Amino acid sequence: MKHAKMKKIDYDPNRAHLIFGARNLGMSIMGPDVAMCGPLWAAMHVVIVERYKQGRQAMDSIFGGAGSFRWGTNTGLLLLPVVSLVQPILGIALALTLLIQGYVSVRIGIQEARCDSDLGIAGVIAGILVIKGATWAFAAGVLLCFLIYGWRLREKNKGVKLSVP
Repeated sequence: MKHAKMKKIDYDPNRAHLIFGARNLGMSIMGPDVAMCGPLWAAMHVVIVERYKQGRQAMDSIFGGAGSFRWGTNTGLLLLPVVSLVQPILGIALALTLLIQGYVSVRIGIQEARCDSDLGIAGVIAGILVIKGATWAFAAGVLLCFLIYGWRLREKNKGVKLSVP
């Protein structure tokens, strides 16, 4: 795959929060779409970023990709009477969306791991997250990081290198 020169994305959290707040205020009055009134939907964002990585011939601007997706979503809302005909399969569609989002989250997490210890800690955290919830998983993650890495947590080359490519 060719690596095309990507343009710099200027992200300012304060500006983003102001924009999201203004959008949410407008949508709450003119077109409530409760399920989508948060930050970019993760599954949609993955699709847009993967296409953007293919270069300018695939997508001119990452912002245009997100905007196009949102225009498509809002067009679907205008066609709600037609969409309501497929209501019996909406549960399956939601399940597929969650499966895709879970797969992408695991894939990104594995790519971020720098050594086998990181993967082990992530696996234990995932198990505790499923069984006990986020608070227990977070506490276990902090404890495991401290027990395994100690004060060496900030070192760049820690632990055994990953054996997977």
